[in-house]
Amino acid sequence: MADDTSALGALPHDTRERAALGLRLAGALWRFWRARGYLGEGRAWLDAALAQAAERPDGAAGAPGALLRAKALKGASVLARDQGDYRRATALGVVAYRE
Repeated sequence: MADDTSALGALPHDTRERAALGLRLAGALWRFWRARGYLGEGRAWLDAALAQAAERPDGAAGAPGALLRAKALKGASVLARDQGDYRRATALGVVAYRE
């Protein structure tokens, strides 16, 4: 059985690429986390990906695109709503809409 951390070696070492990849993965996986009931884990991953992407302002080299960010924001909003965190869900939903 492979160690879970071995997959980390496949991730790019460049932080710009990691930010975009993190958003892409989290934005794609939120439905899985929701279906499986991993709401807290999903929110943690989405929050981390969004925070890392926020460090790269739009237009900066390697900055993740608005579409990736909007998908991750939508996922974070849905998971927050499912956990009853309506204020956070609304705030994330508004930001996603503006993207």
